[in-house]
Amino acid sequence: MNEIEIHDNELVAYADGLGVPLNNQSPRAKILKTNIYGLEFRNKRGVFTVSSDLDIPIGMSVLVDTSRGRELAKVRYTDLNKHQERARELEVYELISLATEKDLQFQIKNEAQELADQSLCMQKVRDFKLNMRVIRTERLFDNSRIIFYFLAPQKVDFRELVKVLASLFKARIELRQINSREHVAMMGAVGSCGRQTCCSSFLTRTPAVDMAMVDVQRMGKNPGKLNGVCGKLKCCIAYEYDFYREALEGIPMKGSCVGCKTGKAVLVGVNVFKMEASLRMSDDSFVSVGFDELRQAELSVHKG
Repeated sequence: MNEIEIHDNELVAYADGLGVPLNNQSPRAKILKTNIYGLEFRNKRGVFTVSSDLDIPIGMSVLVDTSRGRELAKVRYTDLNKHQERARELEVYELISLATEKDLQFQIKNEAQELADQSLCMQKVRDFKLNMRVIRTERLFDNSRIIFYFLAPQKVDFRELVKVLASLFKARIELRQINSREHVAMMGAVGSCGRQTCCSSFLTRTPAVDMAMVDVQRMGKNPGKLNGVCGKLKCCIAYEYDFYREALEGIPMKGSCVGCKTGKAVLVGVNVFKMEASLRMSDDSFVSVGFDELRQAELSVHKG
């Protein structure tokens, strides 16, 4: 059986290998047990939750049944009991067991096999002359499904490729097109700050970032400073947006002419952390005034 699903901004195709049962179990379950844990899966799929009456430490590997099949995950958070309403918004999976040493060794073998799987998939992509680049392969723990993540400049009709791969691997095949931001999160990179990118280290979901946030924080228009490794606006632009929006409310833009106690002046800069603005007076001297005083000043000219 072949399936085609249309998601927001992406096309995902599936094909089932011979004799491989599908896992149609819903990942949602009621939170009834004592402890609620946050889990992290491979390839930065975000944080999901599992409930258990066991005392599981951070970093412990566990086996869970998800909507995709049986998977290995690591415990990342252990204090979600304090945030049950937040936990209920996430997908809740069923805990099967703690991972044994045998399970971990089996997973290592799976990951080694993924390299061979990816090589074969790339060869078939070339055979079909498809404009796509496979960047990572993932086998589920029970080998019931193999997922190939790829980049492409546009939508790709890979349905025939999926059928061929399903017949070769005798497993359910999923080809998932990802964007540049997801690519960096999955593969990891170093940002312009010199640290590992947020998306590949601690972020569990990508924050919404737009040019309005840039304008509020008065960061300029230089793409080299605004864009991250992925070529999109940096996620960190969202971190201090609320602070800047509140702090700069009512503060005129750079180049505005204002009238204050010391006379007419032109605003040449602001220091949000000191809550001060730098003004150039008519005699070319510079003075600093607090934001509160500036908000009360008469705005005579505004340069757009």
